Amino acid sequence: MYTVDLTDVVVALTRALEFTKERFAHHHERVAYIAATIGNKLKLEKKDYETLFWAAYLHDLAAGARLMNVDDISSIDKYDTKHAELGYKLLKDVPFFIGK
Repeated sequence: MYTVDLTDVVVALTRALEFTKERFAHHHERVAYIAATIGNKLKLEKKDYETLFWAAYLHDLAAGARLMNVDDISSIDKYDTKHAELGYKLLKDVPFFIGK
């Protein structure tokens, strides 16, 4: 039986998304770093810190399909939450996030 490391899957998914648009380069990593810095300042408990970090890292997971036909990422309405809602639906049953 094979085991899959969740970290490897997450990094692969976000890297694939970054390849769709050059302006996405390391966007997820930067957002996760900012969230982690805030989490440290707030002295979050380990589980809350990890949830914050991974939620930040995955925050645009569902945006890939929406951005495939967009040449300029800044042209997307910043108040459009459709990709966030889809991301939630994709991740809501992942055991790591259940109970948070």
